[in-house]
Amino acid sequence: MIALGPSAIAMVVATVASIIALGLALSRLLRLDWRLRLLTGALVGICGAAAALTVSALLPKDEDTSRWTLFTVVGVTALSTIAMIFYPVLAELLGLSSHDTGLFLGATIHDVAQVMGAGYAVSDSVGDVAALTKMMRVAMLVPVAFVITVALSSTSGSSGGLRNSLPWFVGLFVVFAVANSLGYVPMAVDEFMSTASRWYLIVGIAAMGMRTSFKDVLGIGGRAIAMICIETIALATLVLATFYVHS
Repeated sequence: MIALGPSAIAMVVATVASIIALGLALSRLLRLDWRLRLLTGALVGICGAAAALTVSALLPKDEDTSRWTLFTVVGVTALSTIAMIFYPVLAELLGLSSHDTGLFLGATIHDVAQVMGAGYAVSDSVGDVAALTKMMRVAMLVPVAFVITVALSSTSGSSGGLRNSLPWFVGLFVVFAVANSLGYVPMAVDEFMSTASRWYLIVGIAAMGMRTSFKDVLGIGGRAIAMICIETIALATLVLATFYVHS
C-alpha cells in the first residue's frame, strides 16, 4: 500500500471521510434515520458488506437495524455489479493511464469481488493497483469504527468506557493485519482463516436475511435508494476530480 504513494493514501482517506459526511448530510435533508445514513455512507465509502456488518454491530439495536443493514448490502452490491461493468469503459473513454485506472476502480467500486473482476478484466497491472487501493479502503474500517464507537459512547453516556464499547473484532483485525504484513502468519493458517472469514461473512448476511423480509426492505422507500445512488456517483466524481487536480 505504501508503494502506491502518499497521494493515493490521501485520496482514499479524503474520499472515505467525504462520502460518510455526505451520507449524514444528505439523509438529513431526505429525513432518514441517522443510523441508515451512517450505514450507507460507510458502505459506499469503505467496503460494502464487511462495512455493513461492522457498523451495524456498533449501532443501537431495534427492529429496523437488520432490515436497514440488509437493504444497504443489497443496494450497494447491485451498484457494485453495475460499476464493475461500466467503470472500466469509463476509464478508457477518459483516457486514464493504467495506474490511474487501477486507482479509480479500487477507490470507487464498493465490493472487493467486483473490484477484482473489473481490474483484472483490464490487465494484471490494473488489477494489482485496484486490489491494493481497495485494501486501503478496507483498512479505513478500523479508524471509522473507532470514531463511531467514541461518538456513540460519549453521546450515550456509557459508564463502561471506551474499552468496553470498542468491539473486540476491530482489535483482532489490526493484530492479524500487522502480523500478516510482517510475515508472521504461516501460509496454511492464512489460507484457513481466509476461507473461514468468507464463510462467516456469508453466515452473517444469511442470519440478517432470516430476520428480514424483502417486503420490509423495499418499504424503506425511494429516498434511501436515491441516497445510495447519489453517494456512489459522488464517490466516482471525487476520485476523478483528484486526478485532474493532481495533474
